[in-house]
Amino acid sequence: MSRGLLDEVTLTSISHQLPPIEDLEKIVLRLSPDFISIKFKPDSTIPIAAVCLQDTINTLAEAHYALHEVLAHKIWYLEKVEPKNEAAAVFFSRFYTDDIALRLYSAGEHLAEAIVDM
Repeated sequence: MSRGLLDEVTLTSISHQLPPIEDLEKIVLRLSPDFISIKFKPDSTIPIAAVCLQDTINTLAEAHYALHEVLAHKIWYLEKVEPKNEAAAVFFSRFYTDDIALRLYSAGEHLAEAIVDM
């Protein structure tokens, strides 16, 4: 079972409920390990920290997507489908919420490693 397509207004409403991460993505993606490693000695851990920061932002982006899906599934199964399917809404919301928790933990571990390497 999968959710259906939501209209543009609903998708825009969902996106406004999500925390913005675009600026953070731009900052971290500028710290390309390939480019910054030129400025450091070969045994420096700074380029490794840059990789960890990129892993952090990638994992946060995945958690961001999962949060979008929580909201989209709730709207689909509680507002768009006739008859409402509360069991599906709960199941998919829990599935994606669990995924968010795991990804946030992972992002925290990546960030901690970046801090250590800095």
